[in-house]
Amino acid sequence: MRFVGGRFDLALKRKSRCSQSFSRFIHDQVKPQQPCSFGVAFDIDGVLIRGGTPIGGSPQALKRLYDNAGALRIPFLFLTNGGGVPESKRALELSKLLGIKILASQVLQGHSPFKELVRRFENDLIIACGKGEPDVVMSNYGFKNVLSMDEYASYFDNIDPLSHHKKWVVEKETNGSKHKEMDKNFHVPSERVQAVFVVSDPVDWSRDIQSPCFISSCSQSGGLVSFKLDDYSILDDSFSELKKYNMFFILVLCDILRTGGLPGTGTEHQPPLYFASDDLLYQVRDEIECDGQYSVNLNHYENDIDGNGGIVRRECSLVSPSKKNDVANIGVANNWGAVLRGGQHLAAFPAERLGMGAFRIALEGIYNSIHPSPLDYTSYGKPNPFVFKNAELTLKQLPLPSYHGYDATKNGDAGLRFFKTLYMIGDNPSVDIKGARQAGNPWFSILTRTGVFRGKKNHAEHPADLVVDTVADAVDYILKKEGVS
Repeated sequence: MRFVGGRFDLALKRKSRCSQSFSRFIHDQVKPQQPCSFGVAFDIDGVLIRGGTPIGGSPQALKRLYDNAGALRIPFLFLTNGGGVPESKRALELSKLLGIKILASQVLQGHSPFKELVRRFENDLIIACGKGEPDVVMSNYGFKNVLSMDEYASYFDNIDPLSHHKKWVVEKETNGSKHKEMDKNFHVPSERVQAVFVVSDPVDWSRDIQSPCFISSCSQSGGLVSFKLDDYSILDDSFSELKKYNMFFILVLCDILRTGGLPGTGTEHQPPLYFASDDLLYQVRDEIECDGQYSVNLNHYENDIDGNGGIVRRECSLVSPSKKNDVANIGVANNWGAVLRGGQHLAAFPAERLGMGAFRIALEGIYNSIHPSPLDYTSYGKPNPFVFKNAELTLKQLPLPSYHGYDATKNGDAGLRFFKTLYMIGDNPSVDIKGARQAGNPWFSILTRTGVFRGKKNHAEHPADLVVDTVADAVDYILKKEGVS
């Protein structure tokens, strides 16, 4: 009996060892695939959307980065110099516009790095400038005593001598509370501003200063005709509007900066000044129509910043449908909603608009003329290599529950992904492509022809690794190259 029992026990042990060996064999032969070894960063304006409308097949292209259940399978994010609203709000807007579920963590805006400065200025009085909700953005980051430019100016009588010309300011003061509730220990008029953050393009500046700048940026050369002024008083009118509305921001900022954060006092050491980006130009639209007779084509040659920090000349041509080489002199309407006198406005505007970099240049020029020391500032945003490094870290931390059976969370690999390649898809050579090239390995730059860049060949000064027509073409190339169906 003991012998039989011993044989039975031995058989059980042998069966157990065989089962373990078979399990190890199956495990070795059917290993779950490792997480995705590449990631993608998309610029937004000029690549995915223009004027609030998707372009280049962007909704369909982005849906290819999700599985059939709608779960993210390819790590990607949006890397933009734009902003003015919290990342969570921007994610919701993009989700609705593009028809996919986008997380707030997938949105990196120009001002996103400001959150890293919370420890330094958390309890200090700071000013947030720009369109949208700059004070809400900064408050969401954790800054506790934030005022917008309008709110701050309201504490000082007559700091803006032209405020009575601004209907929106009068209506705001009439309809609601004039002052924002602040820390009880703060008496704003006697409290020094410790830092100024330009979160997004200052309101009105980006509109009214465009008129004379656009006129001067077009010049006659090689058969390409410029916009010629029939009435030079237009310039005077434009600068009058500029002084009335846009100079307010520069006026108050100069007051804050040159007095050490307390307007109305003597010259002091300048408080820190931060810009979310330094874009000089951005693209809105490339063509408008004039009475059905002429279309204005803006040739996108070297339409970015030159080596000296100036604007490379833009060339503007008029083409008649019936006479391809016909050229005409045209007037400029006082109403810049329609650029051409009698013109039909087809989109926001046919040429690049001035961005935050233009505001910084103007502020710097004026400040340096009235202060003994030059303006000291820090600019974030692309093409700063720091932005691309931050994007890489963010991509590594995006939640990808599973990828072909590999669960990063269960395997303890969340946040530790290794990327062989990171693709930057952008439309601006001097911002998107230059930034990716400066960041170096593992970044691979892809330039689309749907925004600032429209050239047939690669950009001369900042050549991309690949040039495509649309973002759909870019995504198709990436997935084929990476072997993803």
